[in-house]
Amino acid sequence: MAENEHVERAVESGALVEALVERDAAAREACAEQDLRQQRARELVAVLDAVKSRAQRERERRAWRAARAVECMCQDVEQDVLGQLARDPRMPQAINYRQRYRAFLRMEDRDQLFGRLEQTLDLADRILNLAPKLDVDAAFREAAGTIAARIALRAGEAPVPLMEEALGAAEGAAVSGGVPTEGGGASDLDRLLDRAFAAVPITEDGAVGLLVSESEFEDEKRSLGDELDGAVAAEEARNAQQVAGASIDLSGLPSFNGSTTLEFEYSPDELSALSALVRISFETFKRVVQDHGLFAAFAADGAFGGCSYDPWWSMGWLDDWRADLLSGLGGEEPDGRDIPVTFEEDEGGDAPARAIERMKEFNAKPFYGMLDDNFAFHTEAFWYGFRKLMEYINGLCKVNTGDFCEYLEDLNAFVAGGAEQLGLRMSDRQLAEWCGALQDAS
Repeated sequence: MAENEHVERAVESGALVEALVERDAAAREACAEQDLRQQRARELVAVLDAVKSRAQRERERRAWRAARAVECMCQDVEQDVLGQLARDPRMPQAINYRQRYRAFLRMEDRDQLFGRLEQTLDLADRILNLAPKLDVDAAFREAAGTIAARIALRAGEAPVPLMEEALGAAEGAAVSGGVPTEGGGASDLDRLLDRAFAAVPITEDGAVGLLVSESEFEDEKRSLGDELDGAVAAEEARNAQQVAGASIDLSGLPSFNGSTTLEFEYSPDELSALSALVRISFETFKRVVQDHGLFAAFAADGAFGGCSYDPWWSMGWLDDWRADLLSGLGGEEPDGRDIPVTFEEDEGGDAPARAIERMKEFNAKPFYGMLDDNFAFHTEAFWYGFRKLMEYINGLCKVNTGDFCEYLEDLNAFVAGGAEQLGLRMSDRQLAEWCGALQDAS
């Protein structure tokens, strides 16, 4: 009897252990299945996030390209208007004397040299005579209005083209039951993809099974990715159809409300006095060249041809800020030497009063014609006066263009922002055609 009870207890104990083992195994299996579900659910969400990121990158790329096209168009307009502004009689003028000097060095006819030098001195006098009539504020206001009007005109002449393939894709998406949205913003696309993702059953036995085999799950992931990509393509096609014919919204285009001020760095009357002294020196210079030939026309310091020259876009008073404006186009003034001068100047360069004093001294020294064994002095004296006069003419005015430059930045940013909104919604082909039309518009 006792033996039977012992056997029964042993059997019951073994059954209990087996039951506990089975329960533990079942619990581990359930835990593993739950971990697998969570892992695969995260992978599906990662597919959704990858589609969103890819779509957003493409949209941002198109927006950047549209904005860049507008910025280039704005630069073209600004360069053209600024070129006209530099020739406006209300603006201070500059003389590209370094470039002229380089041309002087190549001349082989002394009468031609005299004529070109006299033309340059006449230009300096005209600039000084016009100084009281300068009105930079009015000129810059007019330029700002012209730039804004031309940008608006060119932007208006480049509507977004209609693309047949975009229309067909949009119609196909409508038939296939795509999720429509309004506006085509980034948040709209996110909502569309979230809704498309939510419509996919994520269950153990659903369309995207979480407990199927690894290969089947990979197939389901690819299928989900394709479905979401299709939703993106359909939405982009609808946006491309809706944006066709649209232009940049310029309803809030900023206007120029700033001011441009001018200050004279030197006295025009003082420079006129210097110019008169340089002309006296010029008459002596001509006698030197007539008596001793062209080889006596330039300072004998061995630096012939070594001067620098102004590039085509140099505008004197406008250089500093316009150089910044054109930095993206590679416009830089090369390093080089100025007109060689053998006289030692005061520290920081001779001031106009000092130059006038020296020219009076130089002009007081007589020239003895063919018998003068120091004729080079008169050549060097003329080039000293010529160079100083040119330097003062080009530095005559200081123009504060801060408000104008800030306005150009605001104007460009406004138009580029409108272009970005169009670029977000255009197809690649629409964008390519639109950029070309924008460049060709005039």
